[in-house]
Amino acid sequence: MKTFPRTLALTAMLALASLPRRAEGEPDPQKAAQNLQNLLSKHNGDAIALAATLLGENANYRDRIRTLEGEVEKTKLPDGSVVLSKADAERYAAYQALGKPDELKTKLADGETATSELGTLKKRDTLRTVADKVGYKPSVLERLGGDLTFEEIEVDGEKAGEKVKTYGVKLADKVVPLDQYAKEQWGDFLPALAAQGGGNNQVQQRQNPITTPIVPLGGNGGLTSGARTPEQIAAEKRASGDYSM
Repeated sequence: MKTFPRTLALTAMLALASLPRRAEGEPDPQKAAQNLQNLLSKHNGDAIALAATLLGENANYRDRIRTLEGEVEKTKLPDGSVVLSKADAERYAAYQALGKPDELKTKLADGETATSELGTLKKRDTLRTVADKVGYKPSVLERLGGDLTFEEIEVDGEKAGEKVKTYGVKLADKVVPLDQYAKEQWGDFLPALAAQGGGNNQVQQRQNPITTPIVPLGGNGGLTSGARTPEQIAAEKRASGDYSM
């Protein structure tokens, strides 16, 4: 039976440890023998030189493992930590700059309140502008059309080819002149809506035509001109027979 020196046996053991593992986790004997023979051939059959090479490589691998374990220990996160990407970390830093969560929540609530109040003021200002333009009472228009959207438009004036500016109600697919919309939707409220003497005169007349009766000032049914004294008025009444002295 052929025997091998102890150094060769040690070399074989080290070589076997470096061989690829089989599926069940054990070295493949055939590959182990072939690899050992190849390693010996590279070292010209010198088992001592082969053992020295394998031991040196083993020491290097152990040093690398210790170094990597130390680096892993340094970068180990405490329990409960969360790893963020670079982009998420930048966003988180930006959020922190805005203040603490409770402070930020208060700021957002105050901002929403201010925005709502500003929107209400702007809406009232718009309604007042529209009401003044078309001759409507702002308070009544706010009640009836507070949820509507108004847009400035041009309509035909009294003269041929004349255009006057007024406001219309913006619907889904068109803009309807406000006076037309009011007649169609708020017919019962037009008397309360109209403000006498306000708004664009031509638009106001087109929307709410008013006929003022002429009342005779003289007892005889005719019009008189100029100021009259009480004596003149009394004389006119006596002449008309309204009363006798």
